[in-house]
Amino acid sequence: MKNLITFTSETNTFHLSNDHLSYLFMVDEGGLLSHLYFGKRVKRYHNQLAYPRIDRGFSGNLSGISKRGYSKDTLPQEFSGSYSGDYRTPALMVRGDSGSCSVDFRYKSYRIEARKPSLLGLPATFATDDEAETLVVTLEDSLLHLQVELSYTIFRHQAIIARSCSVLNRGDRSLVVEKMASMQLDFVAKDFDAICLPGAHANERHLEREPIGYGLKNYSSRRGTSSHQMNPFLALVDKRTDELTGSAYGFHFVYSGNHAFEVEKDQIGQVRLVIGINDFGFNWTLAAGDSFQAPEVLMTYSDSGLNGMSQNFHHIIRDNLVRSKYKHAERPILINNWEATYFDFTEEKLRPIVDEAKKMGIEMFVLDDGWFGHRNNDQSSLGDWQVWEDKFPKGLKHFADYVHDQGLQFGLWFEPEMISRKSTMLVSQIATVTGANG
Repeated sequence: MKNLITFTSETNTFHLSNDHLSYLFMVDEGGLLSHLYFGKRVKRYHNQLAYPRIDRGFSGNLSGISKRGYSKDTLPQEFSGSYSGDYRTPALMVRGDSGSCSVDFRYKSYRIEARKPSLLGLPATFATDDEAETLVVTLEDSLLHLQVELSYTIFRHQAIIARSCSVLNRGDRSLVVEKMASMQLDFVAKDFDAICLPGAHANERHLEREPIGYGLKNYSSRRGTSSHQMNPFLALVDKRTDELTGSAYGFHFVYSGNHAFEVEKDQIGQVRLVIGINDFGFNWTLAAGDSFQAPEVLMTYSDSGLNGMSQNFHHIIRDNLVRSKYKHAERPILINNWEATYFDFTEEKLRPIVDEAKKMGIEMFVLDDGWFGHRNNDQSSLGDWQVWEDKFPKGLKHFADYVHDQGLQFGLWFEPEMISRKSTMLVSQIATVTGANG
């Protein structure tokens, strides 16, 4: 079986490739990881994409390099630290015990794993051993004794690369991580539009497209969740890309908390994308010997427009992220009582809806909000997951059996992530805490 990842020692080049796409980067002078290419499949790389050595005004040369024209400030990199010669937005910021924030990563080693590792404590894609290969590249700041492992998984049959990274404190003093992105990607000579999906409660997922201008643009959520307001997704597309034609790069952050997608166009028109946990309020003490794992980003390339990009995400999420046994099952046609009754229902009021659903060939009845606690409006009872006997005097099973007798499946709505101030559950928890504290 063909290898998905190769390393060419003569040119220090890594090549991740399947039938759909290629991703290339190299270990450049001074041990910097230089990005080369991400896009349509390259059958054989001929070593012609190395970044040119051009002297840029007020972009300092890399220390130890005698000739001008090789600068961290312009080199397309795979992952950048802070305050070490690259003035663009960094992927990682760390503060040492002296107060120094300088982080200077250099290449240390690599390994290739014939599998897709899981991420401890985090949602992530999965694959059987023959479905994917993973490249792990270790970078090191020798002064801080800080290591970063960059993880790249390429799937054999999917137009997807999954990226994540972890940081390890190998020193004997604590460090404070102030920013920890999951990935960075630098583009050269690309005039992109950015597409994001903003919105609001009950008004989600507007498609907003805008040209990328100079400076830094932030697409983010600071709400503690990914939120209705800004979906953890971004696409960078060519000006003429439409639904069916043109190039599209898509990025999806597999994380439901605060996130940030930072897009920066620098002084010479290059574009940097940094994706990760939002650094607003982020502050993680990394004790000696400890590590921190960042979440995963799924990235794809399509040369068949936005539709191709969407299909790539649909395939990977359905086949390699969703774990439910029902993920390939045919979905039933259902009726939900919410718009018909809102909170105002009893078993007797619901039965005619079930009867009509049976006549129409509907396959499932879903009982919505209001069946529990003392729930007649949205001001109480979340957390009290006991059946309200006033609405179901014979019990909920009695009504569910009626639904089943009509040949329909029975579904039930509940909202486990929330609890009402007016709830028996909250009152009992407060009483328990108060009693424990005397």
